Amino acid sequence: MILPVTLLAALALVAPTSTALSNTSQAAAAAKQVTIKSVAGKTPFIAKVTLKGVDTKKLTYVKFKVLTKKGLSAAPISAKYSRSYLKSNGLITSKTKVSFTVYGLYQNYNNKVTVTYKVGKKVVVKKIRIRTTAFVDDVLSNPEVVVARNKNLALDYSYFAMKNLHRPEAPFIMDVDGRIRWVGMYSAMSPSVGATSCRFINGHFQLGSGTKLYTLGLDSSLTEVADYASQNVTGFHHNIDPGKSGSLVEVDRTGEVESTIYEIDSRGTILKTFDLAAMMEDYMTDNGDDPTNFVRHGADWFHNNAAVYWAANNTLVVSSRENFVIGFDYDTKVIKWILGDTNKEWYTYPSLQAKALTLADNDFAPIGQHAVSITPQNELLLFDNGLQSMNVPVGAATGESRTYSSVKRFSIDEAALTAHMVWNYDHGRTIYSPITSSVYQKGTSYLIDYAAGTNNVGAWNKHLTMQGLNSLEQTVFEYRFSAAIAPTYGWNSEIVPLEYQVFK
Repeated sequence: MILPVTLLAALALVAPTSTALSNTSQAAAAAKQVTIKSVAGKTPFIAKVTLKGVDTKKLTYVKFKVLTKKGLSAAPISAKYSRSYLKSNGLITSKTKVSFTVYGLYQNYNNKVTVTYKVGKKVVVKKIRIRTTAFVDDVLSNPEVVVARNKNLALDYSYFAMKNLHRPEAPFIMDVDGRIRWVGMYSAMSPSVGATSCRFINGHFQLGSGTKLYTLGLDSSLTEVADYASQNVTGFHHNIDPGKSGSLVEVDRTGEVESTIYEIDSRGTILKTFDLAAMMEDYMTDNGDDPTNFVRHGADWFHNNAAVYWAANNTLVVSSRENFVIGFDYDTKVIKWILGDTNKEWYTYPSLQAKALTLADNDFAPIGQHAVSITPQNELLLFDNGLQSMNVPVGAATGESRTYSSVKRFSIDEAALTAHMVWNYDHGRTIYSPITSSVYQKGTSYLIDYAAGTNNVGAWNKHLTMQGLNSLEQTVFEYRFSAAIAPTYGWNSEIVPLEYQVFK
């Protein structure tokens, strides 16, 4: 029987040649020859994974994904390491061997992890298990569950970093299910630095400790970046925040307490200096006021605890716990506006009073606030602690105090010098956190940190409460930690995108 030509042609198209079969077999054999091994990292939350038998000359990337425990809701943690990153960091150690870090593992658990790598045009996916040891921390590991993660309510983040105050630990990363998923440095490790100031950026933390700036990788590698002792810096304090071109770091200098901000780049180079004492003195003097009793060098007269660059207005927004939230022109450093309690001492100076924002009816200004940031709606978001000034001259006005704390969003019209309190959430006025604390927004969701919470105005630091909130003011999760860590383990907490990181 003779087959039609069309059928013969079709068979020729689909029938594999001996060469194709050989190449396919070789690729399959090569994939089978690759072995994957993992060893424990510096903490139970990370592991070093090594691929052996892979052609590293043709390797394009390596990826991993830590799968979420059954029954929990946090998104899987994943990352991609490019060939250039692996090579520049010495992780490609031979023609057939490459290593990388898997982070975000559950402690004391046999984790399910997917490893994906690309060699030439071929993508290989492997499923492995990584067993971890227990992390011993009875407080952080066992929060009181006030509201368990509600799976029926959407949340635009899965992970947040809790920043430490006056302890040797660097940040803890927790997921929205209340599980610790990463620890940077802790007292049992060496080297270890105390780091109140930090910011997560480009897959690592910037840390300020003493006079030095460090980077802390998710692999727990600690690298010194810069030392500012030559700038008369005596130490970092409070936070590291987003600037115009880099990061805003808050430092103490000889003779100046919590009133200096540097904008730095990734190498620690100072791009711009904001000497808040000099900026206030210059403005007040130029406008007819004597600043001597307001700007008190050597005293904690300003207490800068946060700052952020507002791109839409080219404004540096600075939080002064003692006084107000103040906006400076980023380029000229001249005061543009002031938002604060007009019952405080600052309002007695005509030059400052002239820059006070007029609030809409039934709105009220923040008192002793922390954690200023700019929202996707182009509004000012902050944590309103509600505690009066604590460092004023004898007889000076300290302003009002409240019996509860809240979070607020403000729209600001710089030209008209007006402000409107767009949103105010006060947790039913059941929590008073007079110091530290924070709020940040991701998408339409909020992360609120009541760092020094209490139900009793006369007793601070009774508990630390972490709350996830959606745009409808529905509590998606709420965890409470004992007084033993408030506010030590979480004076400020920021959302971190561990769902997917790319290391180039």
